[in-house]
Amino acid sequence: MDDLLPISSMVPPTRPFGVSVLTDQRGFGPYARVVNGLLHAFVEDRRLARQNFWALRHFFALNIYSEDVLIVQRFYGRSSVYDGKINTTSLQDILARVKQVSVYLFNSLAAEDGAAWRRVVLEKLLNEAPVKVAQDELSEQQKFLLNAIDRARKEDRIIDTRILAMVLRPLLTGDVDVSEADLWVQLARKLERTGRLLFSSPLFILIPKPFVQHLKRP
Repeated sequence: MDDLLPISSMVPPTRPFGVSVLTDQRGFGPYARVVNGLLHAFVEDRRLARQNFWALRHFFALNIYSEDVLIVQRFYGRSSVYDGKINTTSLQDILARVKQVSVYLFNSLAAEDGAAWRRVVLEKLLNEAPVKVAQDELSEQQKFLLNAIDRARKEDRIIDTRILAMVLRPLLTGDVDVSEADLWVQLARKLERTGRLLFSSPLFILIPKPFVQHLKRP
């Protein structure tokens, strides 16, 4: 399903499959209803989406839950945000809307800020402890990236790691030059030294291929 998913023996389940959640007639649990409502609003109002970049993390989370159900629903029919009444059409609609909003937001970043905004976040994470980073100095987009990295570092949960991968993928497949790639490598190595191997894996998976040899330097 996903390169970031460990084999089941490595991660004990936090809840058994089939545990019921409070759902509506469509099979949506409370979290899915709220996030799906925001998703519909942001598709209709792009300005609102750009003013609330933080919500993209929740859209990515709902995207992951939806994809997982589409792939393996025949095995257990439930997830932590849906139940067995959820249908394929609803899930596919969510995936399409998340893609629409995320592509727009990331394209707007590339058009306005280039890569400079990412360097600020990287340098802060390399030179300061994440808990001490002064976020009032950052833009909404920079806060979003920093928090995605810090949450995956701190929580070290599979869902947070997969969300981080969705954040990094469009950022690291465009205008990443050698100097910026070096900062990403430094950050990945710094986090490996803390023992957060699950978290650092998205960085090593997603850094562009031209820098693979750079990663292997002693």
